[in-house]
Amino acid sequence: FCVPIFRRLDVANERYFLVLSVFFTFLFPSFTSLSGTLSSTKIDFFVSKMNYEFQTMNFHLTLGWTPYFILGHYLANNEVKKTMRITFYMSGILSYLFRTFLTIYKTHVACEYVPYDYGILIFIESISIFIFCKYALLRFQYNKNIRQTACFVSSHSFGIYLVHFMVLNLLERVGFNTLSFNPLFSIPCLTFLVFILSLGLSFLIKRNPLLNKWVV
Repeated sequence: FCVPIFRRLDVANERYFLVLSVFFTFLFPSFTSLSGTLSSTKIDFFVSKMNYEFQTMNFHLTLGWTPYFILGHYLANNEVKKTMRITFYMSGILSYLFRTFLTIYKTHVACEYVPYDYGILIFIESISIFIFCKYALLRFQYNKNIRQTACFVSSHSFGIYLVHFMVLNLLERVGFNTLSFNPLFSIPCLTFLVFILSLGLSFLIKRNPLLNKWVV
């Protein structure tokens, strides 16, 4: 439902939207979550106060997954200088290592569940992966079958994004999740199954003229 609004955004407005998103969708929540993980009692009051102020700002449009939608469009249609690409590559690697450390700390030391807390880290990793695919992977010469497969999946990627959460919930209801058996195997199996089912649903939606026009 936000697409008609976003179509009116120019490059400057996209940058402004992304700046707001970095602060209110990723940076502030990540800081408060990290503080809750590694904090002492000295900053508990500050963190609680910051959480309260943040919740009363009502920046709902920049929250959720919308920033990734705008980010993908911005990165796809604007050049990123080589120095910035290298910076994002290094930041993505460091972000992944740091997030791995936090996950190990929370699960094995603090004995806590790890939700989607550290959004700023995943945001940085997403930028680095997108830039790598745009400037590195696309420069290789692939055979016809690989190109056709990649184009097919790419044309259904938005539909996959729209329905994958529903597919996850349906699998959860029938009792299939990451804890169904050893996570070393269940996570790859669940990921592959969700991808295939979501791709199939997206394909069916695109073949329906009405849904194809208004949904994907």
